[in-house]
Amino acid sequence: GLNTVTAGHFSGTAGVNFTSTGAGTDNAADIGAGSGSVNLTGNVYAQAVANVTTTTVNFGVVHVGDTVTQGAIAVTNGAAAVALNDTLVGGVGSISQSGGAFSAGAPIAAGGLAAGAGGSVGVALNTASSGTFTGTANLALASHDAQLADLALSASGVALSATVDNYAVAGFTKTSGSGSFGVSGSAFSLNLGTLTQGSGSVATTLGAGNLATGLADLLDGSFAITSGAGDFGLTGLNAFTNLAAGQVTSLSLGFDPLSLGLLTETIALNATGHNASGYNANQIATLTITADVTSSGTNPVPEPGSFALLASAIAALGWATRWRRPRAGRGA
Repeated sequence: GLNTVTAGHFSGTAGVNFTSTGAGTDNAADIGAGSGSVNLTGNVYAQAVANVTTTTVNFGVVHVGDTVTQGAIAVTNGAAAVALNDTLVGGVGSISQSGGAFSAGAPIAAGGLAAGAGGSVGVALNTASSGTFTGTANLALASHDAQLADLALSASGVALSATVDNYAVAGFTKTSGSGSFGVSGSAFSLNLGTLTQGSGSVATTLGAGNLATGLADLLDGSFAITSGAGDFGLTGLNAFTNLAAGQVTSLSLGFDPLSLGLLTETIALNATGHNASGYNANQIATLTITADVTSSGTNPVPEPGSFALLASAIAALGWATRWRRPRAGRGA
């Protein structure tokens, strides 16, 4: 037999003596029938030893749609180098998770890891959907050589985690009240329509903040009136911080249409989206408010030109009346 205590390539020769026997036939005495030799060879491989030095792969905070570098799980072949060694091969065999964001990445490089060598196994992250994801990568590692079937090796699972955010979206909303609300990209509008002078005040409740949905970056912001004279009585224009997706701060508009004409005012929301990874990006959303205030038409005050025209008409009428008046006849 082959002693497998020590790894290596072994060879030798076994002598063989041949005997002719009558056992089972004529029961004649055994007679020597010559001798020969057999060449012997054998390979004893030292098994690979799987050492997984990574316990957690944390992708941190990324954004929906990002292309993310695979997470690396560090592995080494902990076997001592001897005459003949198996290599360490394999990769991620399965992932225990909910949400399906993680998948197996690149396995150990082709050829495997020799004794004492290190490498890595990859885990991929799908950023198609926002959310907080966790899981466990279960490795499928094996001791491999060219002559024997692979020998499966046990390895501890590796914890996986990732946060995939939508980008924060600065903007305005209309909650209730007067006016027609519209949006085009980052430009928002509130049109109060045509109002009669002195017809009484109108009110609208608005919101300003983070219009993102799902899990998203946080939003900081402050306001500035970039055009107009504050005719619309907008209140609540206070700076805010750390608004999560869907959170807004309340704004109130109270407008009394006393001044004639088309009134316009634009408010800028200067905002910054940010998250725990250190990412931050500035953005601007604008809200333009308009109202057309017209006269009620009661007791109108004539324009100066109308006074002159009216005076001319009265004078002409008087002259014509005088010219046509018949003269009194003289007595006979």
